[in-house]
Amino acid sequence: MSNPSLDQQLGYRDTLPLSWVPLATPPPPEQLAQLQDNNLRVLAVVAALEERHTSRGESDERVELELERLHQKMDMLLVLFGQFLRRMDPSAPLRPVRITATGLGWEGGSAIEGYGLLSIFLHPCMPEPFTWPARAANAGATGEARFDPLGEALEAALEKHVFLHHRRSVAISRPPAARTA
Repeated sequence: MSNPSLDQQLGYRDTLPLSWVPLATPPPPEQLAQLQDNNLRVLAVVAALEERHTSRGESDERVELELERLHQKMDMLLVLFGQFLRRMDPSAPLRPVRITATGLGWEGGSAIEGYGLLSIFLHPCMPEPFTWPARAANAGATGEARFDPLGEALEAALEKHVFLHHRRSVAISRPPAARTA
């Protein structure tokens, strides 16, 4: 059975910093284990950054508003810090991408071909990228990279990340009247 196209899989679109390092051979098992641990941490931090506290209606509304205001200020500081760190490493230019749990597609930029280490910054506040070996091919101005098999925990975490972003993009694209129904 052949793998479905990345366009046929659940995914989301964004414009994110993406870098590629060609590899002659797959990384050794100990490096893959380290990448998996790093990626699990990246996905956990991104999930925490994107989580929003919702009021339960039991506490003082002024306290809730003040907490939200502080949360927004902290987010702004984290975004600025992440941007500062990424400016120090221009090797990951912004590209329009579509991310799925098995790989990603992109538009524009220099050609990415063959086997290599793909790195993508999933959140503006996160200075560390999601990095995993992948096989890439370009077709003109667009390209596609399929991840090497992910461990079970990493696959589940990436699927959750993709699902939440897909759900959010669907909710945003719906007319306001449909969101409240």
